[in-house]
Amino acid sequence: MSNKVQTAVIFGTGPTALGAIWDAKYAGLDVILVTAKKNDVAALSRALSIATYVSKDSSEKQLETLLNLECPANHTILWPVNDDQVELVSRHYDTLSEKFFIPLTSWQFLEHTVDKFKLSELANQGGISAPWALEAADVISGKQVPPRFPCLIKPKQTPKFFAHYHKKLHQAENLGQAIELCEDAMRNDLEVMACEYIPGEATNDLKLMCLYRDGDGNTHCPLLVEKVRTYPLKFGLGAVIRSIPLDEDLLDASKKLLEVNQYRGFAMIEWKRDSETNTYTLIEINPRPVLFQNIFRYSGINYIKTIIEDAEGREIKHQQFITNRYWIQNFSDYRTFSQMRKLDGFRLWDFFWPYFKRPVYAYPFFLDSKPFLSLLKRRIGGMFKVRFDRHKSGTSGVASADS
Repeated sequence: MSNKVQTAVIFGTGPTALGAIWDAKYAGLDVILVTAKKNDVAALSRALSIATYVSKDSSEKQLETLLNLECPANHTILWPVNDDQVELVSRHYDTLSEKFFIPLTSWQFLEHTVDKFKLSELANQGGISAPWALEAADVISGKQVPPRFPCLIKPKQTPKFFAHYHKKLHQAENLGQAIELCEDAMRNDLEVMACEYIPGEATNDLKLMCLYRDGDGNTHCPLLVEKVRTYPLKFGLGAVIRSIPLDEDLLDASKKLLEVNQYRGFAMIEWKRDSETNTYTLIEINPRPVLFQNIFRYSGINYIKTIIEDAEGREIKHQQFITNRYWIQNFSDYRTFSQMRKLDGFRLWDFFWPYFKRPVYAYPFFLDSKPFLSLLKRRIGGMFKVRFDRHKSGTSGVASADS
């Protein structure tokens, strides 16, 4: 695409879509949202020109909706922001790329990124450390046995797993527990695998390298962030994130990994430092915008601007990022308070100090009040319902996962 980009189609839901919507708006584009979730709060954003709902149950209907959108052909970016949407767009890359510029690769290459087993093979080919992984069915049948414990039982689709268990993964201390956890996940139609456990903290030992790779194989706009805390506190999603100085070794390893995979587009590469060996191991590649998308723009980098320059065939400009910027998921972080206050030696400052760092929020009230107020209304309604049900039945309830 060498024509001037006028429009961005954000294909997905929730706070990730909301962050991408505002990236596009600040880049000067008209923004269309195609969401697969009814009552998606992202559809209420004042930055949108159009919001369209299409059921996630029909890939054919989603493809038809995208192709029939009233937007200028060859002047529009299509950016899928959730896992299912990324796979659909990548599988139909050739068809959709006739109308849109897509900052992804075709499924032939992208499959090696989202499939943890193939990614591990690619990483090893490039001399990059990656954890071993076993299929859950093989662990249950005894065909393969985790070589050491503890090990992790990880989902192939984190959102579905988190919605059910309210955590990103399980930790198994022995073979019997690993089999039990795999069987429970499969009973709930959740695809999981047994993975190597890398010793270290889920916060400061976990580094997230974000960057963009163009069609010529050049990488642009690297930015490094880390988790300050998660919800839940153990094996949770990022609740507080901050930008930190670049680690050149991680950047070089990230570039090499994308090169081996013939990758194109935005990537968030997750690395974990082994606290025993002090070396970094690849965890995964996210080929899409992420939950904490707002922190990029707040830290000086708007990846939509990079995508526009790539789409128009222009030289991609350097965007200097700023460190020590904070992002807070304001509809899940408050839940960490109830967990943190039970810790020995807890002080109020231990929870509140990030709020004094002038953070940007997943749902920014002053920038975009309708999504914030809509979600607040749902949360309050949910809290009253849980209390009412608890009072009525005499049992405790569990709040729903974040949207």
